[in-house]
Amino acid sequence: MKNISVFCVLKNFFKFLKSIKTGIVLLIILVIFSTIAGIVPQGMDIEFYKNNYPTLIFYIIILIRFNNYFESPVFFIISTLFIINLSLCSIPRFILNLKTKSIKGSDFIHIGLLVIIIGGIISIFTRVEDFRWFKIGERIDVGQGKFLEIEKIDLEKYENGKIKNYITQFYLYDSENKKIKEMILKVNYPVSINGINIYQNSYKIIDIVSLASDIGIKKIVNGDSISTNSGNKYTFLKFTDSKLYFKESERIMEFNIGNKIGEYVIENAKSIEMTGLKFVKDYGNISIIIRIILIFIGLILFYIKIIGVTRK
Repeated sequence: MKNISVFCVLKNFFKFLKSIKTGIVLLIILVIFSTIAGIVPQGMDIEFYKNNYPTLIFYIIILIRFNNYFESPVFFIISTLFIINLSLCSIPRFILNLKTKSIKGSDFIHIGLLVIIIGGIISIFTRVEDFRWFKIGERIDVGQGKFLEIEKIDLEKYENGKIKNYITQFYLYDSENKKIKEMILKVNYPVSINGINIYQNSYKIIDIVSLASDIGIKKIVNGDSISTNSGNKYTFLKFTDSKLYFKESERIMEFNIGNKIGEYVIENAKSIEMTGLKFVKDYGNISIIIRIILIFIGLILFYIKIIGVTRK
């Protein structure tokens, strides 16, 4: 009796997976979620979403991982179920129609959709990412003797002052150090060079302080600490309006250029804009040409059929 019950459950589950209604529901969910992911900037730091979205929307984005949707468990589960459903519905019919030489445009479209989802799955497991911070003037090696040089880092803001976009402007140079072209990088508008997609991810301003002592120059940035010979510990907080702020124990202390902190002399300080860039190598993109061809063939056959029926 128990074996029969398990068999019935598996049979019903298989029937559910093979159902066209199930496929339609999964496709609708995929389209809705993918559309939302297309609207929500991908791969940004958490603070970006926290500062730019209402609290409830922020928690939904993080919970469902709309900030990295195409790498999320939600996308993986839904797309896997859709692959199984589409495979059970489309492949047997495609093979049958191939044998009977009665292939329809919809068969190619279905297979094309299947390739799209498989490409997404391949991306999840083969995607290689790297993240780095850069300042103006730094150069980035992009292979084949080419490199990028950061020319400008900027912020685009709404009228209320909230951040709308991070922008990085850079130039592409060849192996002979000749400028090839100017490129603009924005959130959700990556550039592709030598098979590497570069995404605008983050922005920050760091303060750098140079401290001189008998043993040389020591440079620190926000959050770094120094210990003096007297045993006091000073944590550098920020540099603003020509003032430097350090925390010593529970006190916030203000200094100027030239002041002493123990045996250290504050020699100079400056603020530097930094752009956070994500570098992605995605082998799932190989399937793009295949799915475009399949869907294109499907659409041609579909319209040929419509024209034929109309003429009759």
